[in-house]
Amino acid sequence: MLQRELIRPIEITKPSLDEIVKETPAPAEHSDFEPSWLQKLKTVVKRIAGRDDVDEAALQVIAEKFEQQETIAKSALQNASKLQGERERLEDQVVELRKQLEAEQFERTLADLARRDAEKKTRSLERWRAERPDRFSYVEEAENSWESEPGSVTEIIERLTDRERFSYVLDYIELTDVSKAIDRADQIDAVDPNGTYAAAFWEYILVLRDYAVECLESNFSGNLHMYLGSSTVVGRKCPIQRHRPNESDSVQNNSRMRRERTFPVPTYVEASGKIFMAAHFAPTHRDQNAPRMYYYADLENTRKIYIGYIGTHLTNTRTN
Repeated sequence: MLQRELIRPIEITKPSLDEIVKETPAPAEHSDFEPSWLQKLKTVVKRIAGRDDVDEAALQVIAEKFEQQETIAKSALQNASKLQGERERLEDQVVELRKQLEAEQFERTLADLARRDAEKKTRSLERWRAERPDRFSYVEEAENSWESEPGSVTEIIERLTDRERFSYVLDYIELTDVSKAIDRADQIDAVDPNGTYAAAFWEYILVLRDYAVECLESNFSGNLHMYLGSSTVVGRKCPIQRHRPNESDSVQNNSRMRRERTFPVPTYVEASGKIFMAAHFAPTHRDQNAPRMYYYADLENTRKIYIGYIGTHLTNTRTN
């Protein structure tokens, strides 16, 4: 009896459906967590499309905007290509204009050389006629050192400080500020390696010298502009268009521009040691920015003409 109970088969019980449902863990609730890349994508979509959701409509807006930007980029590229072509055309034009300007300057220089040479011969002939009426043959005078053209404005400054060789000029002409004149000369020579301005300025200095002689020794009573326009004086002249007897009212009444044209003079000329100079020479009428030479004639007092400035163009109503 006891043995029979020991070998009785084991019964396997099957859980019911309710028990299974009860024991099955419930699914996890929906989480608000989003991956970082999705957050970045939403930020991009918001900035470009102005939409909060990443959906087909947002992508369509982004695609349209990219197409617009592509169109703009293509148009900009085309415009850049056109501008590059225009720039190259203008650069070629500048090169051609520069060649024309250099040719004109060369021709003008040759014309000035011919004019100065002709005037020199005329003055020499007039002196010969006035001083030697009994002679029937004319011999051209040899060129003096002060008649040779300087190669640079710096050389002009050297001449105006060399009394031993250029007393012919320095007896009547004085440069008042040598130190600054040297610096200004370097600026002019840097842009005028051919010495065109130097030749013109030296001619003006010789004109001033002959004008002073005419006033002091022949009792000429007019100003330099009148001297240049006179047909009765024998002295050296330059084209009257190169001389400016005064500055405009707008320049003279402008305190800053007036200060620019106030230059040193000896205290026996002006007690303050400086004076406003309005009269000046302009080497060319074609270049409004060409350098200038300012002077003050004090012939009645000290019997000299003072050059206060040889340098780049000063400020005026056109350059200001």
